[in-house]
Amino acid sequence: MTPKNNAFPHELNNNNKHKIFDLAFELSLQKYLGRIDALPQSRLCAADKNLAKFEADLEVWDLIAVAVKHSAAVYKDIHAQQDYQGYWIKPTTVINHIKATSIEVVDIYGYSVVVVAIRGSASLDDWFLNLNGDPIAAGIEDVFDDTHRWHRGFLDSFRASEGGIADGIQKVTTKYPHACRILFTGHSAGGAIAQLCYNSCSIESSTIAKAIKAFNQINCVTFGAPPISTIPITPHTGSGVFLSVINEGDPVVLAQKEFIKAILSVYFLSKEDWDAKCSLGFAIPPAECHISGTCIVLRDSNEDGEEEVLEAVEVPASLVERTFFSNFLVHVMSLYCRRIDSLVLAAKSN
Repeated sequence: MTPKNNAFPHELNNNNKHKIFDLAFELSLQKYLGRIDALPQSRLCAADKNLAKFEADLEVWDLIAVAVKHSAAVYKDIHAQQDYQGYWIKPTTVINHIKATSIEVVDIYGYSVVVVAIRGSASLDDWFLNLNGDPIAAGIEDVFDDTHRWHRGFLDSFRASEGGIADGIQKVTTKYPHACRILFTGHSAGGAIAQLCYNSCSIESSTIAKAIKAFNQINCVTFGAPPISTIPITPHTGSGVFLSVINEGDPVVLAQKEFIKAILSVYFLSKEDWDAKCSLGFAIPPAECHISGTCIVLRDSNEDGEEEVLEAVEVPASLVERTFFSNFLVHVMSLYCRRIDSLVLAAKSN
């Protein structure tokens, strides 16, 4: 493409160089997304009988709304705000992998609920942690049993964070003694740690379990959380919900080594190699780690129209794991917030 004003790239000022780089990236992205859109495995099949409308009462929708609000807020330094009444855990470096965490008490339907929101990836150190994903056994000295194998990086982060989170829960419940329910939440890698916290609540020796022993409801709602265990986490035996909310197409919920390699092949293969690969049928790598929680997929049911028709469907995790969700543009926190806000408003209007 000829640059504007017939200038050659080496003659352009920095601003125009950035524009050319942005244009090249956009064209490359369009090629990638075009290949993805051509794959039927990149989305759920609307005719699949396993797609059931997510039915929930207003209390659950309010819980989801609180979860998405706090998952977004923890990306900001909310503890510096004058009206912040919670307990803040400062993030640390890759040495011990602690993620920023906010612990607050909010009122939901007349109940005081402790909300533990864990920040997703916000630094290069976080991404090194995410990519350290070889599944490992927890170890005989660990509170987790050895029937599962866990994402190494997230398990390390949980181990480093557990004591501080338990301490924070105890501090806010001392301030708010009527708190009797808890909600673990987070987006992306923050959702992974939230699920590990939720899992620890079923293990009596866990410091988090000890901190909430008087609670009567345990909840976990995550957004775009990656898989963390070779066996899905078992929902808590008591009341509460365990939801994994997923934007249709979000690749992070399937992110593990072989899946990432497959995504890179879509992006980097030449047209000839790509056509040859697809002529044999596009193979989706089998999942080694699996999605935990009830899968709630947010999707546009009017994919061929101009206006988005948003719906939330409950689907088996195994069905999501047979897709090739690979549009990283739908992983952003802001899209989860906008869609949840719309669905909550619709639920309250009906």
